[in-house]
Amino acid sequence: MTTVRIPADAITTLQDTLLQDDRERIAFCPCSASGDSLLVSSVDPVPADEMAVMTPTRCAVTEATDRQFIEHCLATDRHPLIVHSHPAGPDRFTDQDQDAIAAYTWITDLVDDLTILFGVLTPSQFHITQWDPATETPVPVPARIIGAWTLSDPPEIQPTTETETDTVDPAVYDRNIRCFLEPGQQALADTHVAVVGCGGIGSLLAQHLAGLGVQTVTFIDPDQIESSNLPRIPQARQGDTGAYKVSILQEQYVQRVPDAATTAVTTPVQDAASYLQDVDVILAGLDRITPRMWLNRYATEHLTPYIDAGSRIDITDDQVTDMAAYIQTIAPGTDTACFDCLDRGDTETMRREHLSRDELEDEVEQGYIAETALSPEPAVIHLNGIAASLAAETLTKLVTGYDTPPSFLHYDGLHNDLARLTTHRNTHCYTCTRFTATGDTTPPADDPEIDLPRPRSAQTDTQSVYQIPDAVTAYFDHL
Repeated sequence: MTTVRIPADAITTLQDTLLQDDRERIAFCPCSASGDSLLVSSVDPVPADEMAVMTPTRCAVTEATDRQFIEHCLATDRHPLIVHSHPAGPDRFTDQDQDAIAAYTWITDLVDDLTILFGVLTPSQFHITQWDPATETPVPVPARIIGAWTLSDPPEIQPTTETETDTVDPAVYDRNIRCFLEPGQQALADTHVAVVGCGGIGSLLAQHLAGLGVQTVTFIDPDQIESSNLPRIPQARQGDTGAYKVSILQEQYVQRVPDAATTAVTTPVQDAASYLQDVDVILAGLDRITPRMWLNRYATEHLTPYIDAGSRIDITDDQVTDMAAYIQTIAPGTDTACFDCLDRGDTETMRREHLSRDELEDEVEQGYIAETALSPEPAVIHLNGIAASLAAETLTKLVTGYDTPPSFLHYDGLHNDLARLTTHRNTHCYTCTRFTATGDTTPPADDPEIDLPRPRSAQTDTQSVYQIPDAVTAYFDHL
């Protein structure tokens, strides 16, 4: 069944424009595809002079405006969502609405692969339905507001007729349930999380997810265990050197959560887009900028919440001068910042990440870069643990709703100080303005980043390993 992801900013626009007075109004929302989901990519309220009818009990656009919107969707590979308002209720589609929906069958008769959706927005609820040509009836569509916690008054999403199967063992997760309550624990169990980067922070994230009862996890990391990893990856043992990190984490995870559906992917995340299609939340514990920037773009395109965790230790004259952990929550389609909004993409560091060892040594010899570029960054398990714990806490807030997820956390390990910061989207951000909710749509030919991997059909095995030759993951650098 089709699902719809809606950015919080789209909800705000719909509420502001469709519920401004006591008359029913209409907005057009072209939707892009993201795997089996549809993403609301924009909201276009219909002007009053293009409405054929606009009364407290009925609304309709002119035929010319209607056809123009459908033609636009067909020309841009979008799917139409037509939303109208019920400012004074009722909180449902009326019989009159059902008749209007049935009138759109001419579209599905002409275009087989077009999904047409209809919505009704009331002061308290938002219902979405899809016309089913097979049964010639509208059917409810599950929907999710991305960044709902940023809304002061989010509408209740209409539940579908399908009910979730209770998969939580109350005896095992008793203490969790006493905190999150049964619906919250079930929400954690039903959430599909991708752990990208399975080293020092990622391995601890996996432990937290197991303790939280998350039952669907995808591990992504191309690296193998080295002896220097053993002090920072609790799941690894002496005999595990040479094994893929994702395989070690997967093996340990299913021992703690026997019914878990896990996937281990041994490619760089830039080559693993297909494995992110069905993911609800991305958790990253990376040590390079390149994959972080790629994930930032992917999350923005596909309206996937992304929680990034990192740590940093600076040493000067054999003294620790800085020890910090960072957590950033990226909720595309809201007024929270992405990486580009905060200018976290260090192009010089990214350039070095693509140099070979010989090329790095040559630049050091010529004095272009410091000799420290040839050495690994310092890392300790307790700092990684703080970063992982803060990221896991952010995840639980996002999924269960018991508190508002922070947009940015900074932990100062030298002064034991935790600061919660508020970020705001940069209105000039190239990523947010150009790619939000574009989904699988091929970027225009003049796009300098046209080589971004597109999602492809992913394997469906619940316990699977896909291996390629060794590759380098990417790293976390300072702001």
